[in-house]
Amino acid sequence: HGLPGPGHLAAGHAVLTASHSPGEERLRRRHLLLLAGLAPVACGLPPNVEIVRDEAGFAALEAAWDRLLEASSTRSPFQRWEWSRRWWEQFGRECQLALVGVRSPIGGVEAIAPLVIGHAAAGARRYLRQLCWLGGVGAVTGELMDFLVPAGREAELTPLLCQGIRSLAAEWQALRLDKLPTDSPNTVLILGSLGVYTAGTGVMNAHASRFTLLPTTWEELAGQRSGRWRRNLRKRWETLNAMPGLTSGLAGVTMEAGAAMEALASLHCGRWCEGASTFVTESAWAFHRRLGVNWIEEGRALLPYLALDGRVIAACYGFQEGDCFYMYQLGWDSAYASLSLGNLAVKHLVQHCLDRGLKRFDMLSGDYRYKLDWCPQGRELLDVEAYSPTSPAAVCFRGLRHLKRLVCAPEPTHAETVMD
Repeated sequence: HGLPGPGHLAAGHAVLTASHSPGEERLRRRHLLLLAGLAPVACGLPPNVEIVRDEAGFAALEAAWDRLLEASSTRSPFQRWEWSRRWWEQFGRECQLALVGVRSPIGGVEAIAPLVIGHAAAGARRYLRQLCWLGGVGAVTGELMDFLVPAGREAELTPLLCQGIRSLAAEWQALRLDKLPTDSPNTVLILGSLGVYTAGTGVMNAHASRFTLLPTTWEELAGQRSGRWRRNLRKRWETLNAMPGLTSGLAGVTMEAGAAMEALASLHCGRWCEGASTFVTESAWAFHRRLGVNWIEEGRALLPYLALDGRVIAACYGFQEGDCFYMYQLGWDSAYASLSLGNLAVKHLVQHCLDRGLKRFDMLSGDYRYKLDWCPQGRELLDVEAYSPTSPAAVCFRGLRHLKRLVCAPEPTHAETVMD
């Protein structure tokens, strides 16, 4: 194939860095470096690459879907077959399936790029036909999204999936792959492929995602935190446990799963004003109510709770995938804010993870202080974008966005100028 020539890299640099804020420019420059040394993707669709466009073809992938997920470098609960199928049933009405698959010579499915073509729900982007993750638009969107490729075979299979994406180029005006982990071997390959035939290829956003590796006991984990953090948490935990009528439990064991989900939703609504969280919108709640109950009963989801006089006052909800746990939602009664009840609910959840022998606790994206306290380690999740260079609508969108940034961009500080 050969390496991209100087002209390709120079053109890519001009597009990725033109008229962005210093922070954006540094981010895009960093990912431009990923493009160097990558081979262009050849035109045409190899015979072992297929595009699945109908529901029958989607259903036929069920047997291979979770097997590939469990073998991949990014093993995400948000790309499980059941999550993906339920998302399609509830939110896929406005989308077209565009699942790219690679088959072995004997017909077995070896890799999948789970994609759809649709429109964003709001903003100027809603006027563009957009290629995105299956599960990447709508009221419920996943995190840690990636191609389903067996670990160690990315260099072999991911370029073939990228050729499938290229074969769909006439059908979409914009591409948006959100929450792609920087540590995925697929990320550099995807960016390199898109950079050959699209315009504006780059990283639109980078989200901090916090996690911590779990030891075997609570004492070991607490010993890794500051003395002040340990003292404050211990004092509040003791105060809470001294309250008459306090109990703790686990959905599906000490409380029916549906009732526990309803209690979580009520607490979550109490924390957020209307419209501030999509978790309890009608469509999102219908999705999580069904999925959550099933996964709690199957052991794929955990919902530990704290109750006072039989009423749930705090709860955490998340998913177990392999030896990792992903905390997804939290709810607590604001009447007990002085106890930092949210932190106590997380402590209760972490103890359940330790009891299960899990190795990693992930609080997903959002660089909040409480996440940093619990999870000192982190990585970035990238929102990758690209545009059709021949679409008038895409050219117009990019031009108007560029003008908006010129008008609205703040003046760079002296420190930013020096750092650049």
